[in-house]
Amino acid sequence: IYVRNAVNTTIGGGTPAKGNIVGYNHFNGIRLFKPNTVDTTIQNNFVGVTPDGEMIANEADGISIDGAAPTLVQENTVSGNGGYGIAVSNISETTLRRGNRPLSLINLKLLGNIIGIVKTAVGGTLAAPNGLGGSKFSDVIGGAIGEIANASLKNVFAANNGPGLEMLRCANMKIFGSFFGTDPSGTSGIGNVGPGVKVSESTLTE
Repeated sequence: IYVRNAVNTTIGGGTPAKGNIVGYNHFNGIRLFKPNTVDTTIQNNFVGVTPDGEMIANEADGISIDGAAPTLVQENTVSGNGGYGIAVSNISETTLRRGNRPLSLINLKLLGNIIGIVKTAVGGTLAAPNGLGGSKFSDVIGGAIGEIANASLKNVFAANNGPGLEMLRCANMKIFGSFFGTDPSGTSGIGNVGPGVKVSESTLTE
């Protein structure tokens, strides 16, 4: 699924029945591109795996967001992909000024996603690692990963072949209420190969 220079796009929707299954692609599963791609929602999709845990890997990143903001990524399962589960890049001050958006805005939200594992119908969990790591943010201003007020919107980063979450040259990033290296209940360990969270050359991260 490729979205470029588009406004108010929804991939999936507010209920599981509206979600897509995205797999077997030779590049990214879902790609958002260009700063004129604004107000995009990606919700309730399975990217790289099916709801019953079958691996249908995309060869690159499960979800790639390059310069597109604001974007909401919510309640997706993004696992088993060849690259990162979710890769976000180039949401910079220049990009935001071009779109006349305030620099204080939260431009990218990750809420309630499962990255690197898949829940089974009987309540279990299967490891389905993303090849390079769970999620990587590069050169991004203004992101929220998880939410304190609603525990059901925690993200789970587990079993990935790299860091659970990585940030490089980012600013104004907030990490709240998410689980790193555990199952969704937080009671069983399913560690990432790299650190749970890795932050480099970044400022104002909390």
